[in-house]
Amino acid sequence: MKRILMTFLCGAALAVANSAEALQISLSAPVRIGGDNVPGVDCALIDESGPHMAVNPWNPYHLAVVYSLGDMANPTPDSADPTGWRFIQSTAQIVSHSYDGGRTWSRAALPGQTLCTGGEDGTEGKNGTVGDPFIAMNSCGKIVATGGWVSWEPLPSATHSDLRLFVSNSTDNGRTFSAPIEPERTINPQGNQRAPVVFDRENPNRVWVMWERLHSLNNGPLNQKIGNYIFGLGGSIGIARSNDGGATFPLPLTAYAVLPPKEVLTIGLLHPGPGFVLIVSEVSDTAYLQGPLGGTQLNQFIDVAQHLKAVQWSDGQLVPALNGADIGTVEDGGANGIPYAAAAPNGTLYVTWSDGTKGIFVARSIDGGVTWTGGDHPAIVPAGRAFQPAIAARCDGSVGIFYYQYAAGSNSIVTPYIAVSSNGLTNWTATPIAQPFDFNKLSGGSNDGVFKGPGAYQDIVALPDGFGISVTLGNQLNIPAGQEQIFYIKARVRR
Repeated sequence: MKRILMTFLCGAALAVANSAEALQISLSAPVRIGGDNVPGVDCALIDESGPHMAVNPWNPYHLAVVYSLGDMANPTPDSADPTGWRFIQSTAQIVSHSYDGGRTWSRAALPGQTLCTGGEDGTEGKNGTVGDPFIAMNSCGKIVATGGWVSWEPLPSATHSDLRLFVSNSTDNGRTFSAPIEPERTINPQGNQRAPVVFDRENPNRVWVMWERLHSLNNGPLNQKIGNYIFGLGGSIGIARSNDGGATFPLPLTAYAVLPPKEVLTIGLLHPGPGFVLIVSEVSDTAYLQGPLGGTQLNQFIDVAQHLKAVQWSDGQLVPALNGADIGTVEDGGANGIPYAAAAPNGTLYVTWSDGTKGIFVARSIDGGVTWTGGDHPAIVPAGRAFQPAIAARCDGSVGIFYYQYAAGSNSIVTPYIAVSSNGLTNWTATPIAQPFDFNKLSGGSNDGVFKGPGAYQDIVALPDGFGISVTLGNQLNIPAGQEQIFYIKARVRR
């Protein structure tokens, strides 16, 4: 009855939320999410980046953020490797949680994803990278977090891939996490990475996770060879269901696949109603790897179009009529961040991305992913180049978008923004949420894409009175020097 009542009230709010009135925004001061001396991390690591955030659907004061800890932009070359492609690197996956709406935070390391203690596998190896984390929380406060592990050791291994996908769960509201499991154990040359995760609305113990099936960095098919290392993408998306809160995933399936020369990558896993919608991007593997390849940088994102698709999934069954519905095309291939997908409480679906100086695009579907509108023109055109947008939608129909904006004439000085709309379509009101800072004065970080920056994404979630944002800034509350650090900022909105 309570669930029905809440749904009814949410629907009533939506019924009066179609006007294009401007929303008023008020901001909290940034609060540090990360911090030093994380329990379970037994080595000194700096720089926090790439946060993803979840909120308890029945308790908006309970928040959780997963992020990567460790300077991934500056690995130490291994002098024993003449190719220059083996690194010495230590990183960790951290979950920080708050019970008081983001005023204070406690941190826990994900076991087996803290690469500090030596060895060559994903549970204790020091020479590798963890990243691309995702997180979900159910109404009971159970948390599931995913992360990808990449080995820089000279594999192949006889027992596992050098690209592994780990899933950990917490049954005590985020205080501690289980040892990681792999929904699909892979052996070189195949691997798994980047895994959106979502709880089933009808069953709080049922969890779904989807991932990219990739070619190995170190021993994959000959897409591109650099010294002894071979880099490739993947031709299919895996999906698996857990009925015990993420402790086990007994039967991985193929949710979507393409044929060469296409590759397919994960964007988002949405749960708008009785079924699911997978948001994926298709790219050409012949175009994906181009541009200069040298030093320690894979310049992967030059002039590569990503074709965004929506695929409906219903408990193990694809719906053929919705297989690969067109959403839009991302022209820059990822230099401005990875596209972001979200579902509103009323089932409306949103996908956002940025294309250089064109602005921020917002595509939406009101029919469960069958058709999409808005992806052919920018919804927001900021004064400077925008990147890394993320989107969230509230019960009253209002929508918030986080993004960074470059200062005019600069590729390093940025300001984080939020833009809000009362109907998710028009009348966007944008405001900076923190002071500008300079990427080039940061000590390191994730360095994803062409431009130096704090990973591929930040995050935003919907709250009853506004939006919560997890964002990477310069240290000491935006002093533009030193480490990358994760902060929480709340944006209250009112009509």
